[in-house]
Amino acid sequence: MTLRALSPLALLALLAGPVACSAEAGDPEADDEESAIIGGQSSGSSDDAVVAIYRRNQLYCTGTLVAKNVVATALYCVSERDEAARTAVPMLGDRVRPTELTIRMGTKPTSKTSATVSKVIVTDPVKAESGVTVPMTSNNIAFLYVQPVDPAFSKIVPRRVATRSVEQGSTVTVIGYGGASEQVVRGGTPERLRKDVEVKLSVKERGQDAEGTLENGQTVTWKNKSREFVTSTVACGGDNGGPAFDSQGSLVGIVSAVIGSCVEGSLSVFTDVPSHAAFVQKSISEAKTIGCLNDDECGNATSGQVCDGKTNRCMRGCRAGGNGCANGATCSVQGRTSGAQGICRSTSGAQDASDPSYDLGAYVPPALPGMTCPGNPLCPTTPATRECRVDDECRGVNGSKPRVCDIPAGRCLDGCRVATAGMCAVGQACGAYEEDPLIGICQLAKPAAPPPGPPASPPVLQSEPPVAAPAATTEAPAVTAAAKKKKSAAKADDGGCSVSASSNRSASAWLTLAAPMLVALLRRRRRAA
Repeated sequence: MTLRALSPLALLALLAGPVACSAEAGDPEADDEESAIIGGQSSGSSDDAVVAIYRRNQLYCTGTLVAKNVVATALYCVSERDEAARTAVPMLGDRVRPTELTIRMGTKPTSKTSATVSKVIVTDPVKAESGVTVPMTSNNIAFLYVQPVDPAFSKIVPRRVATRSVEQGSTVTVIGYGGASEQVVRGGTPERLRKDVEVKLSVKERGQDAEGTLENGQTVTWKNKSREFVTSTVACGGDNGGPAFDSQGSLVGIVSAVIGSCVEGSLSVFTDVPSHAAFVQKSISEAKTIGCLNDDECGNATSGQVCDGKTNRCMRGCRAGGNGCANGATCSVQGRTSGAQGICRSTSGAQDASDPSYDLGAYVPPALPGMTCPGNPLCPTTPATRECRVDDECRGVNGSKPRVCDIPAGRCLDGCRVATAGMCAVGQACGAYEEDPLIGICQLAKPAAPPPGPPASPPVLQSEPPVAAPAATTEAPAVTAAAKKKKSAAKADDGGCSVSASSNRSASAWLTLAAPMLVALLRRRRRAA
């Protein structure tokens, strides 16, 4: 077919071909309903230090136990996201409340909670006031201080933290709990791993471009930022916050983002853990001096001493599923929920001052480094005489004047217990106190907010155009047979539409050369008419 046989519209379509591609071929937001860890395999019990982080009973992220009571994860996993922000980089707002988070363990976690979260630790540059958002940068790292409630959790051997960053061309092992939405809903998402994941760019290659080619032929690029490294395809839904282990099995990276959709050929971005050495050391060391993080630090199973999660201090009491009471006493716990805190009372069950367990005496704090009690404002106190051990002893009237027992303090309060129905009047609901999610006050009932869905994937960031390479001074290398085969397969997938900066520049060149030809053809047809 000669040029004169083409209509102007047909010619325009021909010239525009390299520019216009179908949405399917060039859509970076393609379906991410893939299995956990793309191309991964089932992990074993040796990887139990990798744990699942749940938010309001839904799989949310992955984390790594790096000390007896410290879990490393991504800042993105413990921050509210500003969905309204139209920025290339996600904007992060308030920290997630620790009481919303729980930890589950095992290669296929069940509904059983393994540990609760008592504190969220973030880096200084992102400690924002309430309502203030900050961009997700290379500070995408956070720690959780946790309290074991499952004895098996205390037996997990933490992973070491790497002191050296990985090199370009080396490999890492990545583990995560990500999975398809159906698996997440069923609560049966397995832990999976992928070995020999290639490091395309290390922290030493800051500012350089990494490139990947998706299954549809689209090219994605990412300019390596400070304190991060880039690998080939690996991360998917729920893997955010998950670990990358070096050849020694030490934690060297944390899943931070995905460049491109959740398919083979995309790029995975990791926070480089050794680059945050000072923050890592501070977070782990402070966990050792915080007072207590689990009941074991306060005594044995019959000590009648537990660790208070709100103050991280040992106090008299007991816990369902944890430390119990001495012989001759039983643990009185509201609701009998595993992990709930209660008080020790005599087996006779007396509910008046004649009960020898009624008056437990003044609280005696443990010896803490640099703290003298009483006198220090951080020293917790307990009244010498308890008013109550259970709600019934407070003699409230449900529906009009409910009362509740603040069990750790042994005092009656006007209010309600969140888990107990019927304490508030019709049309009211029990709103929890911010400092204690178990008790609160009656207030007008509001429609329950749906729990936040698990992140579909680590943050999907936009592909960045690569910086133009300097003019070559030597002959270009020959195209290998493998490269030709890969290019041919890409064309078969999307009709030759490979979306990249180079293809766009080629299209612009086509238009520049062909525009005069199109104008000449139009003028010739007008004269002929």
